[in-house]
Amino acid sequence: MCLSFDGLKKIDGPSNLGDFHYIPMLFYEGRKVGNPKTPSGFLGLFLSRIQGRAPEIGLIWHGRQL
Repeated sequence: MCLSFDGLKKIDGPSNLGDFHYIPMLFYEGRKVGNPKTPSGFLGLFLSRIQGRAPEIGLIWHGRQL
């Protein structure tokens, strides 16, 4: 199994890593985002096991002009 993050954003807040944690970032070329809960939820679950805290949000950058 392979898991790939398009990006991670470091934000303030306590975690097992220190006074910061990460939220997942996804890049999507399309104009409309379908159901982002599945991929971002899976990435969030993975991050929660590493940093001891589930991300509250994730970022999705979409559109052709990234």
